[in-house]
Amino acid sequence: MQNKVALIRCWTYDEEKVYLAVKESIALIGGLGIFVKPGMRVLVKPNLLAAVAPERAVTTHPSVVKAVIRLIKEEKGVPFLGDCHGGVLTGTGVLLAETKMTETGAEIVSLEKLGSDLYGGIAVSKGIKEFDLIINVCKFKTHGLTILTGAVKNSFGLVPGLHKASLHRLYPKVDDFCEMLLRVSEIVKPALSILDGIIGMEGDGPLSGDPKSIGVILAAEDPLSLDFVMAKIAGLDPLVLPVLSAAVKKGFKPEEVKVLGEPLEKFILGDFKTPYTFAGAGVVKKIGFLGKIKTFLQPYLWKLATLKPVINNLKCQKCNECVRACPVQAIIYKKGFPKVNSKSCIECYCCHELCRYRAVAFKKNILVKIWIKRQNPKK
Repeated sequence: MQNKVALIRCWTYDEEKVYLAVKESIALIGGLGIFVKPGMRVLVKPNLLAAVAPERAVTTHPSVVKAVIRLIKEEKGVPFLGDCHGGVLTGTGVLLAETKMTETGAEIVSLEKLGSDLYGGIAVSKGIKEFDLIINVCKFKTHGLTILTGAVKNSFGLVPGLHKASLHRLYPKVDDFCEMLLRVSEIVKPALSILDGIIGMEGDGPLSGDPKSIGVILAAEDPLSLDFVMAKIAGLDPLVLPVLSAAVKKGFKPEEVKVLGEPLEKFILGDFKTPYTFAGAGVVKKIGFLGKIKTFLQPYLWKLATLKPVINNLKCQKCNECVRACPVQAIIYKKGFPKVNSKSCIECYCCHELCRYRAVAFKKNILVKIWIKRQNPKK
């Protein structure tokens, strides 16, 4: 697998301009013809997290999806569009309608309805076997658990609905969870990954963050290489991302990533806002001094440093998405509203990830507040 990543500037979702940018990015890594042959059944897998308008930058923009489908047809491939939604209240068909993807020119498949196969204890949709090729069309976004979400995590979308919650329960530690994500990506084996970074998301993503104009389309054969460059553009050390640090331990070599197209330096952001949980991770790493502290004090310091989700009753619509999605049933009703049991919470942040009403936030603790202040002394 090649470690080449193409970067093309694109500031608009005008369909023709997006088409040309996507086409140019793929051409830099060899052209779509080296992947798609006539008659091939090709699954286009977008980021389809929630049934919200494209303007919120939660999902892959339909103009990027349309461009990929148009290019597949030019190679005489047969495009299909599908995903397995992570929630329990909304099916793929509804999501595609709400995100304006139903008129992209591809047949829609609801992969969550096709059952699953187990790969070493990981359930992945049986539907992936029905296609000759998978193209991963992901979104440039922040994420409460993995800091950023791009190409690697997008393959997790092919784990059927409630199986996602089971994997969060089986892998409660972020490092273990990210190793599992790497295995899912290896099972899915997308032939090509394309990143919609025209308008991405910063802050408390992947659903409650803020749209951020980034102006870039990325294309790569290797999902890890794409995520590495995405982190660079966000102004982060890529190895602070737990997915990439786990990949390095398994043999991924960042020094072999080659950027094609425009210089990477032109794209690096100086003001990109990371999720609030990233500050919590910074505190935990800083007090990786835990090993030097008396054992009986460690649980108390850990409790002060880690972040727990809290539900804002004023924003809560009582849709129950968070209650049903919690892998450890840590959310119960109290005084008419859902409430997180902090003792049971494993900090997977599924509730935050799936709340379309932005009613789930993070409890601000004193250590994290101090860390943020020290990192941003002028604020």
